[in-house]
Amino acid sequence: MPDDPIVPQPTPDPPPDPPRGKTILCECCGSKLDRHGNLLRRGDLAKQMIDAEDTIAELRKQLTKATELHTAAKARVSELEAAQPAAKKSLWSREA
Repeated sequence: MPDDPIVPQPTPDPPPDPPRGKTILCECCGSKLDRHGNLLRRGDLAKQMIDAEDTIAELRKQLTKATELHTAAKARVSELEAAQPAAKKSLWSREA
């Protein structure tokens, strides 16, 4: 065994800071953000998703209203059927 002193390993340099660009482009929706995450410009896909959410909300309102109208119509039909007088059987359709 040689009597060489243990040579310390040099410490690696810290990784460089990421480049300080002015904007960040979201890979998901295409929106443009500043380096702090604030929205600068909404991307086309983001706009489509917002429009889709608005359409879904409107359709849910229409479905709720249609369901209420259907329930009211069923109640009215039941009410009219109950108010209808019982049909009289003819003499010829009676069993002997």
